[in-house]
Amino acid sequence: MKVYANTGGLIGSAPFICANAGNSGIYAKPERANPAGRIKDRAVKSMPDDTHADCRRSKVFRLQTSHKTNPNSTEAPPYAAITAVQDGATEKRERKKMKARLTVLTALIAAAAIITVSCKPAVNNESSAFEESEASDTEVSEEYTEYTGEVTTYTDSQRAKCLFTVTPLYGDDGVIQRETDITVWGTADKSLEGRRVYVSYDGSTVFGTVTNGSWKAVLPAHGMLREGTQLTVTCDAQSLVFENVRCGDVYLASGQSNMCYYVEYLSGSSRDNINADCDYPDLGFLIVPDQTSTVALDTFESRAGWVIPSSKTIAGYHISSTAFLFARELYKAVDIPIGVVVSAYGGSPIEYWIDSAHVAEYGLHGYTYPADNCWNSMISPLRGFSFKGVIWYQGEGNAYDPGHYTEYNSALVRMFRDIFGNEELPFIQVGLPSFSETDFSEIRLAQLEIESIGNAWTTVNYDTGNPDDLHPTDKLPVCIRLADMAKEKIYGIDSACTYPAVKSYSFDGSTVTVVFDSDVTLPDEAVTSLSACDADGNPLTVTVTSSASDTLVFECSGVACELRCAMDARCLPNVITGTEDGLPIRPFVITAE
Repeated sequence: MKVYANTGGLIGSAPFICANAGNSGIYAKPERANPAGRIKDRAVKSMPDDTHADCRRSKVFRLQTSHKTNPNSTEAPPYAAITAVQDGATEKRERKKMKARLTVLTALIAAAAIITVSCKPAVNNESSAFEESEASDTEVSEEYTEYTGEVTTYTDSQRAKCLFTVTPLYGDDGVIQRETDITVWGTADKSLEGRRVYVSYDGSTVFGTVTNGSWKAVLPAHGMLREGTQLTVTCDAQSLVFENVRCGDVYLASGQSNMCYYVEYLSGSSRDNINADCDYPDLGFLIVPDQTSTVALDTFESRAGWVIPSSKTIAGYHISSTAFLFARELYKAVDIPIGVVVSAYGGSPIEYWIDSAHVAEYGLHGYTYPADNCWNSMISPLRGFSFKGVIWYQGEGNAYDPGHYTEYNSALVRMFRDIFGNEELPFIQVGLPSFSETDFSEIRLAQLEIESIGNAWTTVNYDTGNPDDLHPTDKLPVCIRLADMAKEKIYGIDSACTYPAVKSYSFDGSTVTVVFDSDVTLPDEAVTSLSACDADGNPLTVTVTSSASDTLVFECSGVACELRCAMDARCLPNVITGTEDGLPIRPFVITAE
């Protein structure tokens, strides 16, 4: 059996045994446990059929004892009382079955008694030692004793009655990040100061101590868990139980309005596509309310908690259409539970998402830090949670002043990596689609520069969108490209994500020859994404022909000084694409020396 604690040893002053480890209460689970959490011990298997069935129906049996357990003894300690906590069964019915249950409990107690007091689990997927909160300066007394009375369990709407809280990042139907330590935290009433908070999940139990009204505990890393189990948090006489908590890959989806664009706002082909293919029980979405704050917050009020997409929930719960389509397309390839925490705010410039500490650290030029910002209210409460990667759809709000976007974008990625404790955290952003009313050309070029910091990529989308609508309702092409980039770069799955880039070029009067880093293909009609000018800035007409699979020759109506691709507000409909994946070439500006 495994019990994780900062001091090692048994939980409190007495062992607690749970016949169905998925239920509430303080407990330690045997190593042999199935994904649903039911103990596979011989004693349980030998139980009478009706008693075994009762255990499966969420009855928790807790042995309470004042006997101090000798960890070197295999003899079960004497019991003082047995409390049966059940749903709907009467005390009389429990007494009739007590004899059979005592047999089981005695066997389980004997197993608990052999837990070694000194427990130093290795830092790997099997175990991890709990470290007390950095904010804590209070040591727990060796004579500290745990509460041993009956525990009240709160679920669903009753959780508000509990004297302690858990960050809303954990909840029913949630997804937590696999293969990394799992930090769980929250707040507690002053009456619980100095008390221990126990967190149990899939066979692991750890604890933290309430210090200055807050607590934190760190569960060891877990592998993928498709069939969700309970996450139980217990302090003294109260317990919070979260059902169907899966373990998979979790992404942060952030940015502005096109990231938080709800499914119910969609129309046309993307909406039809979602309606026909939206039932995915392995997915989960959590929406952080779009708000600003002048101070850094530790939590947020979730609108609906974690939502599993289905025909009944896909519209009406403010699920991001971009996040859903990304997660769905990714899930089809990786077959791993995917969770997405959506934290996006319409109209927000990139400056609103960077905290003051990183503004100072990176010395951002031309930056006026807004006191009322999105970082305080929508990113700060996420600190401590683990993510597989970040997807980012933003830039429209900075089109009016794109000069420093490269610098800000780089600081944003480094900030995410710092606060989430992952120096290699993958970052994928949406290159802005076509829109005729605002010039996104400089932003598109700046977005591509992010790749220089490593493990960060930009998809190219100027051939998509609606030139007459800042919020294109056909999100599917953009999201397929996001998912393909993640599949290729994060999971190593061969996918369509090659956007040819300029390798070399030469100017010769009115002729410009460009060599790309991969083969390119011309459209059947005249290319609409090109522009050129002479030395005085006068526009020139451009025609293009192919001289080799990776080389294009551009003929201009005069002596060319500059050639631009995808730098006009309206780029649709005919663009140059890569031969391999059929994706558009990367935007570029080249000039004669």
